[in-house]
Amino acid sequence: MRKEICGIIVTWNSGEEIHRSLPAIVSQVDEVVIVDNGSTPHELAILKNFIFKYSNASITEIGENKGIAAAFNRGFEYALSKGFSWVIT
Repeated sequence: MRKEICGIIVTWNSGEEIHRSLPAIVSQVDEVVIVDNGSTPHELAILKNFIFKYSNASITEIGENKGIAAAFNRGFEYALSKGFSWVIT
């Protein structure tokens, strides 16, 4: 089955907010990639502690805050490499 829609979420120290919204998002797309834009270790741990519940969600870490454009570019690169037809942000 071809994957059609990839959702990109850019985050920076917003683990709790994503924890609340991710269930609704993963149910509407084929895959979600969370691009972490240099969150603190505590915030990154929050993401990693609940992301395993979703087989269609993953985290990509940039390592430092390079800005929202760089983070979205990383997400788009991921979606293109996986052959998605559509991307939503």
